[in-house]
Amino acid sequence: QVERGEIRRLLILMPPRHLKSHCVSAAFPAWLLGRDPARRIICMSYGQDLAETFSRDSRRLIQAPWSRAVFSGLRLDPKRSAVGELRTTANGYRMATSVGGPLTGKGADFLIIDDPSKAEDVSSESRRAKVWEWFTGTAMTRLDKPGRGAVIVVAQRLHEDDLPGRLIAT
Repeated sequence: QVERGEIRRLLILMPPRHLKSHCVSAAFPAWLLGRDPARRIICMSYGQDLAETFSRDSRRLIQAPWSRAVFSGLRLDPKRSAVGELRTTANGYRMATSVGGPLTGKGADFLIIDDPSKAEDVSSESRRAKVWEWFTGTAMTRLDKPGRGAVIVVAQRLHEDDLPGRLIAT
């Protein structure tokens, strides 16, 4: 439903170790690009290392023989397939960055925010506020078409005032 534009805002809340990140941050972007290699996807996590791990997982899925058989039109651009930005030959991409990381000049059809806060950070009111400010003031401005772009936030609940809590309250 998100891919078809029927749902434009999705909040997925699950406990750790339930494959939420694999499904949303690795498999879903690979599937989106398989369906339309020109799509632009920005995936964000609390840390750059975590964001790049999910990107490597997406790349492995895209390059798997069975995936290439299903999505024959999807090819990664060999000149632009760094883990931080997997670019397709159709000029689509899956970009990986951290919460608060560089987004200047980048736009997307889909924003995926996976684990926006580390568990130890949510006990700090100022860190929770900083994530909220980043989400509202930076991340949400990256949609190329705000009325049609999709935003997925996937996380475990860590505090009543964490990003998912604030999204539920709005």
